[in-house]
Amino acid sequence: MVSITFYYRPLSSIGNRGSLYIRIIYCRQVKQWALKCRIAEYEWDSKECKVILPRYDKERAEQLRKISGKLTHHANMLREVVSELTHSGKKFDVKEIYRSYLLYDSEHSIRGYTRRMTEEMDRNGQSRSAYAYRGVAQAFMNFCGGDLLLDSIDPSLICSFENSIKQRGCRPNTISHYMRILRVICNRACSEGLMKHSTSEMFRQVFTGYAQTPKRALSEGDLSRLLAVNLPSMMSVEPYGSRRYRQLQGMYMAWRLFFFAFHACGMCFVDMARLRKDNIKGDIISYRRKKTRRLIEISVTPSIQLIIDSFADDTKDSPYVFPMLCDEGAPIRRQYETSERIYNRRLKSLEQMAGLERHLSGHTARHTWASMGKNKLFPVGVLSACLGHASEKTTRIYLASFNHEVLAEANRSITQKYHPDRNDNAWVKKV
Repeated sequence: MVSITFYYRPLSSIGNRGSLYIRIIYCRQVKQWALKCRIAEYEWDSKECKVILPRYDKERAEQLRKISGKLTHHANMLREVVSELTHSGKKFDVKEIYRSYLLYDSEHSIRGYTRRMTEEMDRNGQSRSAYAYRGVAQAFMNFCGGDLLLDSIDPSLICSFENSIKQRGCRPNTISHYMRILRVICNRACSEGLMKHSTSEMFRQVFTGYAQTPKRALSEGDLSRLLAVNLPSMMSVEPYGSRRYRQLQGMYMAWRLFFFAFHACGMCFVDMARLRKDNIKGDIISYRRKKTRRLIEISVTPSIQLIIDSFADDTKDSPYVFPMLCDEGAPIRRQYETSERIYNRRLKSLEQMAGLERHLSGHTARHTWASMGKNKLFPVGVLSACLGHASEKTTRIYLASFNHEVLAEANRSITQKYHPDRNDNAWVKKV
């Protein structure tokens, strides 16, 4: 058990101002050090070990409030450090706690530098990216056995990290995702002179590209089979409120959301979850993609209107079109991520029920819409605009291949006038 306390020590050389110290006790060993916080003796409660805020001096109260926040921050960091050291299974003492604490709080370490990057991302509204960066940095630190200085990262360590991800059975694009995020962190650190190895040298031998993945779009036959699943009919024969009834009810919700996404030009789940009623004006849905901030306008077709109306009772007291963001007190990101996990789980059940040949997920509707648009020979620029992609390059990743029937029809159209048997001297004639 580690004891973490703060105490005040007056300094006669600075008038009536003193310094705050932090003290940790572990296994009868004591370590203490000064914090860069100067306060007066009357501004510190020695019994409660906390800062006293003045009533009438608002400016000083704000300064002291920040100091109080720093104390909480340092205490939380120490608790996290101790928790990590405990879970590592290695023996440690107060000196190791202090060393890890300094590393934790340093922008020269992978943890400290990533924290600064992700805090900046959060301020800029890039919370999902920040979440991904924190996850990759944490995975890298777990592999390394804890936090480490940026200057100690070298090519062999990056290669070893990639091998560890491969051994976990991750696919090439997942490995590339880890490597590319880690490369961005190292690129920025290099530009600030915090690393001795260049990123081109460190990431030369690891995979940072894009591997071609199995086609994620449904065929027309699969889409028809999914459309034919009559969930309301199945619900009608089950006792209302029973476990099976609630299960089918959840699947029916996922079924409607899937087909809304398909009819709405492959709308992403996060954009569906955040879609507000005031985004619909007349017969136009107008919204900005969460990922690219691109403005997208979609005509409300009869199919779209039918699905929206089916959720009217569930959202009558909500500003949102769909009932995914229901808890006003919970963070929006956490709500839609939870809803997305439930959505994908229900789609998996629908996949089995419909006997589909391809895997069904939240992104399948988007890929299916894009692939069908390509097979109907719509220009890539048009599809890119409908999907809200930042560039046509992203759209082309969706459209890696045409449907076989489309290719066969194209071949017939080009070659049908040039049958070899129309020529008496054709080389195909049997001798």
